[in-house]
Amino acid sequence: PTTHNYTRPWSSAASDVYKRQDLSGQKVSDSTVHLSQLARTGKQVVNVSTGLQGELGKVVEFLQQGPLFRQSAFSEISLAGKGHGAMQLDVSIPLADASGTRVKGEYKTSGASLQLPDGSWLNSLQGKLDFTERSLSSSGLKGVMFGGPIAIKVNTLQAGQPPIVELNANGEAHANRMGPLLGDWIARELKGKTRWQGRMLFDTEKISLDVSSDLKGLASVFPYPLAKESTETLPLQLAVNFLPESRTQLAFSMPAFVNGKLYFSADKQVTELVGGCLLIGKSEISCAEKKGLSVALEQPILDLDPWDIYLKKQPGDEGMPEVLTAMSAKLGTAFYAGVNMADIDLRLDRQQDGSWQGKVQGDRIKGD
Repeated sequence: PTTHNYTRPWSSAASDVYKRQDLSGQKVSDSTVHLSQLARTGKQVVNVSTGLQGELGKVVEFLQQGPLFRQSAFSEISLAGKGHGAMQLDVSIPLADASGTRVKGEYKTSGASLQLPDGSWLNSLQGKLDFTERSLSSSGLKGVMFGGPIAIKVNTLQAGQPPIVELNANGEAHANRMGPLLGDWIARELKGKTRWQGRMLFDTEKISLDVSSDLKGLASVFPYPLAKESTETLPLQLAVNFLPESRTQLAFSMPAFVNGKLYFSADKQVTELVGGCLLIGKSEISCAEKKGLSVALEQPILDLDPWDIYLKKQPGDEGMPEVLTAMSAKLGTAFYAGVNMADIDLRLDRQQDGSWQGKVQGDRIKGD
């Protein structure tokens, strides 16, 4: 740290202007230090006003580890930033009691990127974020996320250390950029783009994200019953919880179509689907956090032939993803290789050697 020695007589207030090359990796512009109430014991205050320029990653680190959020779930989630911005910072420090420090600042950027806990990136970030020692706010941040534009507003619901903060966002998601959210093996079967709305809540104990969309403009090339034309509307609700140790929980629902829970974990900033459950049909499914993904299918009638390519390993691919560990089906009428197989109740489990074993029962077929 730099020490400044003043030899001139003190009055009730004194000030100095100095330059310093950097502070915690941030380039410092001209800074003003103002000392007030010097003649009053226990009332002395140091006021600092400075400009800082540096990487967004340092600002994220400051928010997570500084007094604003260090006692909250926000300090424990995985975030990263790159790109530069400019900060104006005003700090007022009572010498008798530093806990009464007051902070007012703003951070402006025009091209930074922020990596979220699920591994996705908010790119081309531009706008201004205002903050104090007890709050965050922004009337309009803009960027690009999931390949499409996004607009964000930040509001503090309850000031404090930590505060309770909400982000409201409107964006456009492109199918070819949704791998970090859904898993690549699902995202590659989606085409097009769709509008979405979301609300992220930074609470003391957890960080949550709720997203809704009508999915218009997004097509699914999966076979029936997961097929969807881009012109169709299909209400989607997503609920995401960002947890410590780089874990993410995602619950989703499209009524009478598909619903489930997915669990992700990040290792070396690469987010992978590690488990969960998914049901294709009208029923609702629920599962605790676990390793391995189970997929269930409930349909009154289904032609299995179009699904053959997904169930069998094809030349040049790796077959079904390793995370898939169980499959089940309850079909009122099933067709396979052009044959009516009537009803089917099927359960398959992946074995340690990668093979599948299980049971099937029905009017025309049964066995292990």
